[in-house]
Amino acid sequence: MTIVEIFVYGFVTIMLIFTLMNILNMMSASIEKRKKEFAMFMSIGMSVNDMKKMLWKESSIYGIKSFVYSLPFCIIIEFLLYNLSFNTIPFRPSWIAYLISFIVMMIVMILTFKLGLNRFRKQNIIETLKDDM
Repeated sequence: MTIVEIFVYGFVTIMLIFTLMNILNMMSASIEKRKKEFAMFMSIGMSVNDMKKMLWKESSIYGIKSFVYSLPFCIIIEFLLYNLSFNTIPFRPSWIAYLISFIVMMIVMILTFKLGLNRFRKQNIIETLKDDM
C-alpha cells in the first residue's frame, strides 16, 4: 500500500507542476499578445500603478470566475465519492479545502500577471508600437 501511495502522490505532484507551468505559459502568452495594447495605454498616459491595478483586477476576475464555475462540479464529485465510501455520517462539503484552493489559485493568477508586467516593463514603448507598422 505504501508503494501505491508513493506513486499516487508522485503522479499528483507531477500533474500539479504541469498545471502550474501551463497556467504560467498561458498567462505569459496572453501578456505577450497584448503588449501593443499595453504600450498604447502607457503612451497616452497610463502609469505603471494603473497598469498594475488593471492587471490585478483582471486576474481577480479570472480567478473568481473559474472558482465559481468549478465549485458546483467539485461539490458534485465530492458528494459522489463520499457516497461510494458508504459513510453513515451526513455529507458536508470541505469548505476549508475549497478556500485553500481558491487562495492558491488567486496567488498563481496574480503572480503570472506580475511576471508578464515585469517582462513588459523592460521593453521600450516606442519600439513596441513601431513593431506594428
